Amino acid sequence: MRQSARVTIGSLLVLSLLTGFFSLLLAASGYGEELYQSYFASPLLILLNLLPPALLIFAVYFATGRAWLGFAVGAGIVLLASGVDFYKIQIRGDPLMAVDLSVAAEAGKMIGRYSPDIGPPFTNAAIFGLFGTLWTFFVCRYRFSGARRRVFASLLTAAVLLGLSATVYVNDKIYRDTVGDYDIGWPTHNEDFRLRGFVYPFIHSIKAAFPSPPDGYSAAAAEQILAKYPTDAIPENARVNVISVMLEAFSDLSEFPGVSLTADVYAKWHALEAESVRGRLVDNIFAGGTIDTERLFLTGNTALTDIRGATESYVYYFRDNGYYAEGFHPGDDWYYNRTNVCRDLGFERYFFFSDFKNADKSDKFFFDKLRSLYDRRDKSVPYFNHSLTIQNHGGYDATKTAEPHLISREGISDEAFNIANNYLLGIYDTNQRIWDFVDTFRDDAEPVILLFYGDHKPWLGNAESVYRELGINTDTAEDDGFYSLYTTPYIIWANDAAKSVLGDDFTGVGGDFSPTFLMNKLFALAGWGGDAYMKAANAAFEETPVVNSRTETTDALRELKIAEYYRRKHFQHNEMIGDNG
Repeated sequence: MRQSARVTIGSLLVLSLLTGFFSLLLAASGYGEELYQSYFASPLLILLNLLPPALLIFAVYFATGRAWLGFAVGAGIVLLASGVDFYKIQIRGDPLMAVDLSVAAEAGKMIGRYSPDIGPPFTNAAIFGLFGTLWTFFVCRYRFSGARRRVFASLLTAAVLLGLSATVYVNDKIYRDTVGDYDIGWPTHNEDFRLRGFVYPFIHSIKAAFPSPPDGYSAAAAEQILAKYPTDAIPENARVNVISVMLEAFSDLSEFPGVSLTADVYAKWHALEAESVRGRLVDNIFAGGTIDTERLFLTGNTALTDIRGATESYVYYFRDNGYYAEGFHPGDDWYYNRTNVCRDLGFERYFFFSDFKNADKSDKFFFDKLRSLYDRRDKSVPYFNHSLTIQNHGGYDATKTAEPHLISREGISDEAFNIANNYLLGIYDTNQRIWDFVDTFRDDAEPVILLFYGDHKPWLGNAESVYRELGINTDTAEDDGFYSLYTTPYIIWANDAAKSVLGDDFTGVGGDFSPTFLMNKLFALAGWGGDAYMKAANAAFEETPVVNSRTETTDALRELKIAEYYRRKHFQHNEMIGDNG
């Protein structure tokens, strides 16, 4: 190989590897040197981040025959995307993912509202890009001869990149197993992405950006399904206020015969059940993944999808009918990317822990604040609020517990007793707070519906061991074991003013069903017809109230999934986007 060829190929190889390292530096910039160093604990992680920039640079080089174009285009794409990711983390708190490319225009409108701190990582990457372009322009002069040869080499390199992207990079098992050793605690969705750099997780996210349409899907078929169901407005004389509360890790352990409680922990909850419509949600999650239950309730979707832009939801339906929509969570706004997702789902305002002075994460603070938000609302318009607690979030201390002791020690280990009692202490307090909160609405002249539901069962120790010590069946191959771990209670309560307006006593057994249909149950009790999508969901609800991997697909459920996919692709409330948040 001639000297010029060695210089050109060698320079491109070194510069392409450096491009990958600069991308990793940008990815780790929010956490510092420790996260960057952690990447090197996994050689495969480093390889998966460095390989795409190299293949892209060489593919362009082979195609054009010019080293400077190969580097400028290939490295430019990688560094620009890494820089946008760096920038996006600052202004939104979540990384750049493939699905974001579909809302690039919306993102462009947002950029002018922010002034992020560029910082050394971004500046250094830009200087490197300029240096690499100048170096390859003046020093790397070797060109492949022959158009066919260049085209073949370029296509081959591109095919390798595409082939790896379609196999290795989207493989979920490899993704789970390939991660640095940085201890980020309990990683959020966004942090889970960041633990793997940028290039690798970005390519992996392509799969989520292009979900497969359901069988029989076409836009025309979806429009035909939805056309069967005319949207109904909520009658003005039936627009009662609605407050829904998702309760963190809330479960009624008294329903299990093997659980020996020494105090009536659930007395207040059972009293409320007696004056409400009550039942169980059949959740898709156990001990975590709270957003699955939360977002299925708000959207009516049958499965959780990644929300990265304005998304149709029942929140928008409330707003279509004159409601003001807001919510509150006494947690961090970045957790599960709620600061962005709540806006994307249509909430006009969403409050977090950081929005209030002297805030804490107790249910006392939560319910007091929720009541104050209701009191200060604009009373000239109806009100929808969806809020969620955090008090009973695990884990629960296994080494000690406080008084009172709410569960018997008999037949269980000290660790199991401590975990269960600590959990129940929080639940006992929650039940008192819910009762007191409901009490404030009993004689309220304004009509109000209150909905309370649990997101998932609590995590009570490794591999459900505490559940087994408490005599709870955890064998999910059996129906009893499955329902033991995958159900949470709900109640729908209405004050006398709402009962009078809506003509329903709001008591009785509401049945068991998926969170997908919880809003349907509330609307049915209120006598509201809902929009076309909700009516399609009603048809599926009648046939298949539980939708999960065990569910047999019926015609109505198949139609609902077609309508759901269409609705994700065709957002109908663009005029409301500027009013969110």
